[in-house]
Amino acid sequence: MIRDGTVFDDDHLPSTIVGRNRHMNEVTDALAPIQEDVRAENCFLFGPSGVGKTTVAKAAVRELRQEVLEVPYAYVNCWQDYTRNAVLEQISRDLVGVDHTTPTPQS
Repeated sequence: MIRDGTVFDDDHLPSTIVGRNRHMNEVTDALAPIQEDVRAENCFLFGPSGVGKTTVAKAAVRELRQEVLEVPYAYVNCWQDYTRNAVLEQISRDLVGVDHTTPTPQS
Protein backbone atom coordinates (compact mmCIF):
# COMPACT_ATOMS: atom_id res chain seq x y z
CA MET A 1 0.00 0.00 0.00
CA ILE A 2 1.29 3.44 -0.92
CA ARG A 3 1.05 5.86 2.01
CA ASP A 4 2.15 9.00 0.18
CA GLY A 5 1.81 9.12 -3.59
CA THR A 6 3.53 12.52 -3.79
CA VAL A 7 6.91 10.78 -3.49
CA PHE A 8 6.46 9.81 -7.15
CA ASP A 9 5.98 13.42 -8.31
CA ASP A 10 8.83 14.83 -10.41
CA ASP A 11 9.12 17.86 -8.12
CA HIS A 12 9.05 15.89 -4.84
CA LEU A 13 11.99 16.64 -2.56
CA PRO A 14 12.29 14.61 0.66
CA SER A 15 13.00 16.51 3.87
CA THR A 16 15.97 14.23 4.60
CA ILE A 17 18.30 12.77 1.98
CA VAL A 18 19.32 9.24 2.99
CA GLY A 19 22.55 7.58 1.88
CA ARG A 20 23.95 10.54 -0.03
CA ASN A 21 25.94 12.36 2.67
CA ARG A 22 29.21 12.31 0.72
CA HIS A 23 27.53 13.60 -2.43
CA MET A 24 25.62 16.28 -0.50
CA ASN A 25 28.86 17.42 1.16
CA GLU A 26 30.68 17.62 -2.18
CA VAL A 27 27.94 19.74 -3.76
CA THR A 28 27.43 22.01 -0.74
CA ASP A 29 31.22 22.48 -0.44
CA ALA A 30 31.36 23.52 -4.10
CA LEU A 31 28.52 26.00 -3.55
CA ALA A 32 29.75 27.29 -0.16
CA PRO A 33 31.61 30.35 -1.55
CA ILE A 34 28.20 31.87 -2.36
CA GLN A 35 27.76 32.45 1.38
CA GLU A 36 30.74 34.83 1.23
CA ASP A 37 29.42 36.53 -1.91
CA VAL A 38 32.08 34.75 -3.97
CA ARG A 39 31.41 32.89 -7.20
CA ALA A 40 30.89 29.18 -6.56
CA GLU A 41 32.43 26.33 -8.48
CA ASN A 42 30.49 24.77 -11.33
CA CYS A 43 28.85 21.48 -10.39
CA PHE A 44 28.34 18.68 -12.86
CA LEU A 45 26.36 15.74 -11.53
CA PHE A 46 26.30 12.71 -13.76
CA GLY A 47 25.39 9.06 -13.47
CA PRO A 48 22.71 6.56 -14.38
CA SER A 49 19.02 7.41 -14.18
CA GLY A 50 17.45 7.17 -10.77
CA VAL A 51 20.55 7.39 -8.57
CA GLY A 52 19.60 10.72 -6.98
CA LYS A 53 21.44 13.41 -8.97
CA THR A 54 18.46 15.75 -9.15
CA THR A 55 17.52 15.11 -5.52
CA VAL A 56 21.06 15.89 -4.32
CA ALA A 57 21.24 19.06 -6.42
CA LYS A 58 17.85 20.37 -5.27
CA ALA A 59 18.54 19.48 -1.63
CA ALA A 60 21.92 21.24 -1.75
CA VAL A 61 20.30 24.41 -3.13
CA ARG A 62 17.56 24.16 -0.50
CA GLU A 63 20.22 23.87 2.21
CA LEU A 64 22.15 26.83 0.81
CA ARG A 65 19.00 28.95 0.61
CA GLN A 66 18.59 28.52 4.37
CA GLU A 67 21.92 30.35 4.75
CA VAL A 68 21.65 32.79 1.84
CA LEU A 69 18.26 34.14 0.83
CA GLU A 70 18.88 34.73 -2.86
CA VAL A 71 20.64 31.87 -4.59
CA PRO A 72 20.28 31.97 -8.36
CA TYR A 73 19.94 28.55 -9.93
CA ALA A 74 18.45 26.92 -12.99
CA TYR A 75 16.85 23.51 -13.24
CA VAL A 76 16.99 21.81 -16.63
CA ASN A 77 15.23 18.53 -17.28
CA CYS A 78 17.43 17.08 -20.01
CA TRP A 79 14.77 14.53 -20.95
CA GLN A 80 12.57 17.46 -21.90
CA ASP A 81 15.20 20.04 -22.96
CA TYR A 82 17.77 17.86 -24.70
CA THR A 83 19.27 20.19 -27.30
CA ARG A 84 21.92 22.80 -26.53
CA ASN A 85 19.49 25.56 -27.53
CA ALA A 86 16.69 24.18 -25.33
CA VAL A 87 19.07 23.95 -22.34
CA LEU A 88 20.22 27.55 -22.81
CA GLU A 89 16.62 28.74 -23.19
CA GLN A 90 15.63 27.05 -19.92
CA ILE A 91 18.63 28.54 -18.12
CA SER A 92 17.76 32.03 -19.39
CA ARG A 93 14.14 31.58 -18.27
CA ASP A 94 15.17 30.43 -14.79
CA LEU A 95 17.99 32.90 -14.16
CA VAL A 96 16.88 36.04 -15.99
CA GLY A 97 13.20 35.49 -16.64
CA VAL A 98 13.73 35.87 -20.37
CA ASP A 99 11.80 33.62 -22.73
CA HIS A 100 13.65 33.25 -26.02
CA THR A 101 11.16 30.80 -27.48
CA THR A 102 9.04 33.63 -28.87
CA PRO A 103 10.47 34.65 -32.23
CA THR A 104 11.40 38.26 -32.84
CA PRO A 105 8.82 39.92 -35.11
CA GLN A 106 10.08 40.61 -38.60
CA SER A 107 9.42 44.05 -40.07
